[in-house]
Amino acid sequence: NLLVATYTPTMPYSLYVNGKISDPKRLKGAKIAISRFGSSSDFAAHYMVSRLGLDPAKDVTIMQIGNQRERMSALVNGSHKAHYHGAGAVIVILKSEGYTLLWPKETGTQPYAAGRGDAVVELRWREGSVLSPPSGWFHQHFNTGKEAARQLALRFGSRLHPIGLHQAAKKKTDGVYISVKNGGTMIEYEEEDPEIRRRFAENLRRVGTELRMT
Repeated sequence: NLLVATYTPTMPYSLYVNGKISDPKRLKGAKIAISRFGSSSDFAAHYMVSRLGLDPAKDVTIMQIGNQRERMSALVNGSHKAHYHGAGAVIVILKSEGYTLLWPKETGTQPYAAGRGDAVVELRWREGSVLSPPSGWFHQHFNTGKEAARQLALRFGSRLHPIGLHQAAKKKTDGVYISVKNGGTMIEYEEEDPEIRRRFAENLRRVGTELRMT
């Protein structure tokens, strides 16, 4: 027998979008932030997108971002934050094109401002590309294509069964969602190296794509 129980008779989720989106059809090609794959927010995102007449597997990109604060930040800025973790994550690019910046954490959160721009490695990617950030290296992905990027991240372990990849900084779990200022391994946007943002804007300008980060 199967028993399904719930504390509330409704789904306590809302879909927040950019103010420029006034019609559900304009969500096609958009990114939707959730906490984690397999979570209740993941289920809610799939359900709401389906109810709007779109295919959550094809029409939108559902992205694992973190807690509500991080999801709202991603909505405003339109980009991931740089972070580091242990080795082992393999990223396969399924759609779009762009680049990833990587640099060793010993260089600091602002490598260009510190005069260590030579330590930053830029990897260009496109559909079919495969990359794996080294252990302890900050990395940040930038989509410069005309469509939403889609990535498949392969890794060992999980929140319930953590291994080295999940032992981020001083936090045993969720370190990649916690600012380096608070013992985590993520760089907040306000702490980001200004040169990183400038280069992203320049890359977008070359391909005629609008920079939506503020």
